[in-house]
Amino acid sequence: MLHIMTQPVLATHVLAPHLAGFCKRYPKIVLDITVESFKEPPIEDYDITLFPANSSYDGDVIARKSGHRAMGQPCRHAFTRRC
Repeated sequence: MLHIMTQPVLATHVLAPHLAGFCKRYPKIVLDITVESFKEPPIEDYDITLFPANSSYDGDVIARKSGHRAMGQPCRHAFTRRC
């Protein structure tokens, strides 16, 4: 099971367009997606947390740019070791 947290706008415009293709490509991975608004991303509670961040974001996470704007996709270190 892959636990994902994101905000409503990112769930709609970033995550949702990729769900069907992901599920088709990886049918054995079950997605547990939580969509909520938050001020501080609850990174420690999820395998992947999608949130908007500018270039000054400083966190002890693995982050990747996923669009024209930098958007954090922090993953717990235990999750990245599985990949």
